Amino acid sequence: MDRQYVYKYCSPTRSGIQSGRHPFHVNPLNAAPDIHNPLDPVSGFAAIPRNMTGIGTKMSAAGYKTFMAGKWDAGMATMDHTPRGRGYSQSIHYFHHDNDYWDSDTGTCDTKSIHDLWLNKDGREGPASTIANNCPWGANPTEGMGSANYNYSYVVGKSCTLGPQGDRWWNGYEDSIFQQHVLQFIEESTPSDPLFIFWAPHIVHTPLQVPEEYFRMFDFVEATDKATHERQIYHAMVHFADAVR
Repeated sequence: MDRQYVYKYCSPTRSGIQSGRHPFHVNPLNAAPDIHNPLDPVSGFAAIPRNMTGIGTKMSAAGYKTFMAGKWDAGMATMDHTPRGRGYSQSIHYFHHDNDYWDSDTGTCDTKSIHDLWLNKDGREGPASTIANNCPWGANPTEGMGSANYNYSYVVGKSCTLGPQGDRWWNGYEDSIFQQHVLQFIEESTPSDPLFIFWAPHIVHTPLQVPEEYFRMFDFVEATDKATHERQIYHAMVHFADAVR
C-alpha cells in the first residue's frame, strides 16, 4: 500500500472498513453499544447506521461465500447491525470493544455477568459458550501463582480442564478459536467456491492476556518492564499473532 489511514479508535475504524466510508461519517464516537436515541430508528444506535450497505452484503450479492471471524464492534442493536445482518453467512465473533480472552467475559449488566462470544452458522445465531469445549464460563482464575507482585492468572487466563481441542486451541484462547474456525470454513469449502473472509483478531487489544508459553519467550523484557509486565505481555501477544498456525 502506498497510503494507509486508520482512525484512532477501534469501533470507528471497523465501521469505516465495513461500510467503505470515512469513519467520521459513520461512527466517530467509539460509543458503548447501549447508546440509543429513540427518536432516530436508523442512526440512533452505536456504530454503523442500519440503512448503510456493508462489504459483506456486496460480496454475498456477487456470489461469494462470506465468513467473519473476530472482533465485530460495528453495531449490535438490531439484527440489521450484526455480521449476519451485514451479509456474512457465517461468523464467530464478539460484539463489544473487548472481552476476556479465555472466558469471553465483558462486564456486567443488571448484576449479571455478560459473556460476549457468538456463533452464526447454518442460519442460527447464538452464544458460543462451549465452542472450544475447554474453558467453561464461570471458571475461577488460578491464584497463588507467580511473583508476589504479579497476578499470574492475568496472563494464563482462567483455570480450566483441557477439552478435546485443548492443546491445539491454547486452552480456549480466543484468537486461536477464531483461527481454527477460519481454517475450518476454508476446509469445508470446495475449490469452486469464491470465498470472502473478514478476519479481525482480538490481539493486541486489551485485556493483555496471552498463553504462558508465549509469555515466557519474552522473559528478557522483565528486567526493564513494569511490575505488572505489560510490555512483556504485549510483545508476546504480537508474536502470537505472527507465529501461530
